[in-house]
Amino acid sequence: MQEVYIVYKTVNKVNNKFYIGVHKCANPQKFDGYYGSGSLLKRAIKKHGMENFVRETLFEFDSYEKAYQKEQEIVNSILIESNSCYNIKLGGNGGTTQNEEVREQFSLSRQGKFIKEQNHFYGRKHSNEARKKMSDAKKGKYLKDQNPNWKGGFRKKKFSSEKERQLAQSSFMKEHNPMNSFEVQKKHAESMKNKPRVLCPHCDKSMEMGGFTVHKIALMRKGIII
Repeated sequence: MQEVYIVYKTVNKVNNKFYIGVHKCANPQKFDGYYGSGSLLKRAIKKHGMENFVRETLFEFDSYEKAYQKEQEIVNSILIESNSCYNIKLGGNGGTTQNEEVREQFSLSRQGKFIKEQNHFYGRKHSNEARKKMSDAKKGKYLKDQNPNWKGGFRKKKFSSEKERQLAQSSFMKEHNPMNSFEVQKKHAESMKNKPRVLCPHCDKSMEMGGFTVHKIALMRKGIII
């Protein structure tokens, strides 16, 4: 059987949200396990499980060009701004698995198209809701080892002397010490107010109960207490 290009729709049976894409397959009547490559769709499958998704074929074509043209008609700016859609970019862009020859042919077929007024999105902007949707899809990506340019963290600073290094370390520890936060200090001060206090019988000084032992030793050193 000759391979065909399908425009498919993957539906989440839990909330009826869907994803529309293009897929090359040998038999469109037989499911090959492919649901789509959209980032929001993958996240939803991970959350709800594959058993809660179903793919249906909307259209069949004998070329990728016709399939992507149909996808572009369906997946427009209005659709991707809808809360019921997992797509986050306009249709007709193609996937990332095409070989160089297919990409070149597809590029040639689109030359001169979708420029300025010929592009249905020309002069328009994504709504705040669509921008948030695209932003959420990218969250958590390109961080640390997921970023190909990540070098394992910030490089260690070179110091001219050991003293400079110690001062920098001390400053860093002081800045990042959670005990130095205003809220911690405030809670500590409030807890100290509620602690019981005692009166020294030797000098009538008021102090916390836990500090009386230290105070007594100080009086003994001064010769006040024998």
